[in-house]
Amino acid sequence: MPVEFQQHLPIDLGPSRSSRRVGRPPLTETRDEIIHRLMDPDLTLHETAAILSLSKATLRRYTDRGKLPCRRTAGGQRRFKLSEVLVLLEQRGEEAR
Repeated sequence: MPVEFQQHLPIDLGPSRSSRRVGRPPLTETRDEIIHRLMDPDLTLHETAAILSLSKATLRRYTDRGKLPCRRTAGGQRRFKLSEVLVLLEQRGEEAR
């Protein structure tokens, strides 16, 4: 009895081309959210310390005392909004360099 190696399977594989575009994932932010994020970005501790001409330790003390608000990432890193850093600069009577 001969063995047939290739058998047709009753499976519909769909169209040969993928209907999903390859490349960038779809946007999850609204237009206003994108503009706000780009106009008022989050800054790292290092970037904020450089803008304020402070050491990182001093900047940590500022946040601990409430002089500069920050948010924490899931890993515990401090993040600062540019607008809040600029407000602190104005209060100190300085210009951003």
